[in-house]
Amino acid sequence: LARATADLGADLWVETRPDAIAWMFNVRGADVPMTPVPLSFAIFRRVGPALWFIDPAKLTAPLADGVEARAFDAFLTDLAALANGTVAAFDPGFTPEAVARALRGAGAVCREAPGLITVAKARKTAAELAGFRRAHLADGVALARFGHWLSCIGAVSETDAAEALAAFRAASPLYLEPSFATIAASGANAALCHYHAPAVGSGTVGGDALFLCDSGGQYACGTTDVTRTHAFGPVPDDIRRVATAVLQGFIALHALRFPAGTMPHQIDAVARAPLWAMGLDYDHGTGHDVGHALSVHEHPHRIGKAANPYPMAPGNVLTLEPGYYAEGRWGIRIENQVEVVEDGPGFLRFEPLTLAAIDLTSFDLDCLTAREVTWIDTYHARVRAGIAQLLDPDARAWLLDATRPVIPAVSRQDPGSARRRSASAGPRSGTG
Repeated sequence: LARATADLGADLWVETRPDAIAWMFNVRGADVPMTPVPLSFAIFRRVGPALWFIDPAKLTAPLADGVEARAFDAFLTDLAALANGTVAAFDPGFTPEAVARALRGAGAVCREAPGLITVAKARKTAAELAGFRRAHLADGVALARFGHWLSCIGAVSETDAAEALAAFRAASPLYLEPSFATIAASGANAALCHYHAPAVGSGTVGGDALFLCDSGGQYACGTTDVTRTHAFGPVPDDIRRVATAVLQGFIALHALRFPAGTMPHQIDAVARAPLWAMGLDYDHGTGHDVGHALSVHEHPHRIGKAANPYPMAPGNVLTLEPGYYAEGRWGIRIENQVEVVEDGPGFLRFEPLTLAAIDLTSFDLDCLTAREVTWIDTYHARVRAGIAQLLDPDARAWLLDATRPVIPAVSRQDPGSARRRSASAGPRSGTG
């Protein structure tokens, strides 16, 4: 950080984002629900210790070398005292105006730049990536147990479903808390892409309505975010056609090979193209960074229509989450977390981290290409290999059925096999 600050021609870097500070000092806290950070401020100097402004009661371990704790309320006063005659840098997009005023009032020269720590922490270390994989193993077990539970229920409330999923996650000793409020949305509620079921009077899960569940967990070793949409019976053809376009966009992004240096907004259309071909679209981003046991919505990367000038690089962890929402009727979203990895000289691709069965009963498998079917079968084989041995017999049986191959390997080259498989298999048991 001192080198990056010097490259800006600055003497100080002022950081006010709690997640950036927590990452830089390798600490976590409990001040913000579902985001394990302590509230604090920090000043990083090219010469001298970093100054950490935090309530001393929150310091339960010795400070690292090169870090000096100061009173939380002294931040602006000490900043002004240090800033006189210096060049001070900060990220204007995430820094309170009070900081700029204090710096200018003290006679400092202000230098604005994208968050140095924010950009650095988005590229996960090998240890962080290993932690993400452990978190997704635990999450995958919880999601499989939840899928089996859904296949056994008659009808429950959205709130009960969200609580059941939370209980399955809490069974892991690594689990801390949700990473955001679970979106458990059935029927017309699923058309509200950020719906939250009320404690009393929520909708009913089961019957003919699609059930969209977007959820995540904070684990000691990482953060998860996943969406699956479940069907409990036959899906009308008009819904099936649109849902299939969402699935095709989801697969297209996962299968994409793109040049190093690609910006997130440059690939957004890949996910939307199948819907656009039908004259449809969705009004939210296609993906975002995920913090490592930090914020589930991390900066700086965001896959969406708006320009995002931060090139993707190996070690970035993002979500891929296309969807569609028919107001007052139904909604669908499919979401995985992925890691950006190298794919030959000068190119990158996405490697799935999420280990969760995709309910295929909402889709017209006959419309999928052989490559799309192969992607589904390969992904489901990855899910089985990762978590099947960690499940109890009933949940394992559910998972094996939910992830069984769409087309038997011996017939994948037969153009008619997908049609026969789709027509003859019927709905998978439960939500699989």
